[in-house]
Amino acid sequence: MDININYRKEYLHRIAQAIFKDGQVERGRLDVIDEPDDEYSDFYFVITTDSDSFTFLGKEVDSITLANSIINPNRN
Repeated sequence: MDININYRKEYLHRIAQAIFKDGQVERGRLDVIDEPDDEYSDFYFVITTDSDSFTFLGKEVDSITLANSIINPNRN
């Protein structure tokens, strides 16, 4: 995760892809983004997919990318 990005300003209510450290990939709408209050807290996200809604912390993901910037290698 890039800590230099203002996730709340640039990603809130947009379609994004989260790649987790365990290899799981989820794509959905980022409905809640809470930024850390101090050096002991972490980012908190809520993502809504077509079938579910779940929460995760920033330390659980390798990267979060906006859907419009995701390159599909199968696209001609």
